[in-house]
Amino acid sequence: YSKAGTILKISFATPLIIALGAASTQIIIADNNSNIVFYKALMALTLGITLNITLIPLLGIAGAAVSTLVAMLLSNVLSNILIRKYNYIWHLQCDAVLFRNIKK
Repeated sequence: YSKAGTILKISFATPLIIALGAASTQIIIADNNSNIVFYKALMALTLGITLNITLIPLLGIAGAAVSTLVAMLLSNVLSNILIRKYNYIWHLQCDAVLFRNIKK
């Protein structure tokens, strides 16, 4: 298990990033813009393939973990900064991660 420690450290944030992406996807679909979801999925696919081709030869299995994390982060979270209409989703995601605006 000690050899898997590095990969686990890299991969620990992936479920959080995927959850943030799933939540933002629901908001975008509710806004009748499912085509944006499709483009974000293509972005994740393209980034994942490109990063895997680049990083796996350099870092091995750790490169695959980094590729997944970066591709998901860019397509599920940071892309909301680039899509002006969905900047508010970026702010919602930041609030969720930082536990801001939680009603007690």
